[in-house]
Amino acid sequence: MRTTAALLVIASSTLLAGCFGPKLAPLIAEPTKPASLEHSVQFTVEAKDARPERSRYVQSGSPEQAPRLSSKVVININTDVREKIFCIERPDAGGCNAKQRGAGAGAGASESDSINRIDTTAFVSDTERQLEKELIKAGFRVINRARLEAKLREMRDSRDDCKGYFYTYSADCLSRLPDDIRRLLDLYRQERAAGKLSDAEFLRKTEELRERYQVSSAGKRRDANEMTDVSEVIRAAKDGDVGADYILLINGFNVQPSKRVINLLAVPEVREFAKIDPSANAWVNENQYKECLQSSVGLDASLVHVKTGEVVWIGEHKVSEDMLTGAQDPLRFLIEYSKFVGNHDEVSAWVRQQNTQQARIQRYRMANQPKQPDWKWYYKAKMDVVGGRCPGANEPISPDKLEALTELVASELISTIRIQP
Repeated sequence: MRTTAALLVIASSTLLAGCFGPKLAPLIAEPTKPASLEHSVQFTVEAKDARPERSRYVQSGSPEQAPRLSSKVVININTDVREKIFCIERPDAGGCNAKQRGAGAGAGASESDSINRIDTTAFVSDTERQLEKELIKAGFRVINRARLEAKLREMRDSRDDCKGYFYTYSADCLSRLPDDIRRLLDLYRQERAAGKLSDAEFLRKTEELRERYQVSSAGKRRDANEMTDVSEVIRAAKDGDVGADYILLINGFNVQPSKRVINLLAVPEVREFAKIDPSANAWVNENQYKECLQSSVGLDASLVHVKTGEVVWIGEHKVSEDMLTGAQDPLRFLIEYSKFVGNHDEVSAWVRQQNTQQARIQRYRMANQPKQPDWKWYYKAKMDVVGGRCPGANEPISPDKLEALTELVASELISTIRIQP
């Protein structure tokens, strides 16, 4: 009987506790975390056309005035450009580093020249060899530059043997004078003989003529820049020992980084990618332009008709790495994008707090229930180079790449010269 009574007491107590205890709001279920959004897109950027732009070269006259097939041409590279090519192809050679740093700046002209002068004697550049190849491919007969330089030295040496006043020159020295100088000298002699010029006037005029000849012709010193005076080069090229029809003047040669700017919004695949989500669209707009600093080689040249001195063709062109490798290894990019919830722990902590007895008691008494924190979305995006090269900073050019770019720029530029059969 006692046991039955005890059980009745406990049951009554429990019932009374349920009826008179605190009222609790329902438990809040843990919300499901929204799934992340993952997306990627890969695209290829077309290489620039390796051919020169039409606005960068021109040929004078009609097609009938174009150089004929098998015309003889000699390459002329003045000393400054030859030194530049020498230091580009042999950057560790003596004198190149000092020249590139501007050694001798502020010194006198002769001192500066002495410091900066680089001996390129017997140096035949890969650039010149490639130009010779392309000229031969185009249909020209190429005369080795050494023959032209030999003639220039011969002209200078013979000049040193003919010094003093013109009237003291031997017949051999007089025969070496340019035609225009010789004609004027004959005219002065005739006017003197006719009494139109006094002896003093004749001496003055012939001396002015000699000074003009010294300045404008074959140079006064053997250590002068032997390939800079174009008028002298033309006279040497015209000589029968050289017999060139044309001179290819190399006016400039440059190796430098070339900036390639890629507009992502100009790529159809990227425009479609931007439509998947507002955040993706925002990222594309913030990162619309991608810059690549690729190595490039530039060449500037002109073709001079020896007989007339007419510039019959002039052109310049620059090629960069992507022009060289565009077919084999095109420039390709991969954009990877992910959008995800970043405050899952915050929402879980809020649910746990709301499910405590005290919070449930408070919620039971509230007319408006507390609201779960909004999910906070974050995104990550990056673009990687997966093909070709797109360095963000300037990098030294390798010898192999320099040779390949030089071959390409020479080939494309020389191909713009029209040659008639």
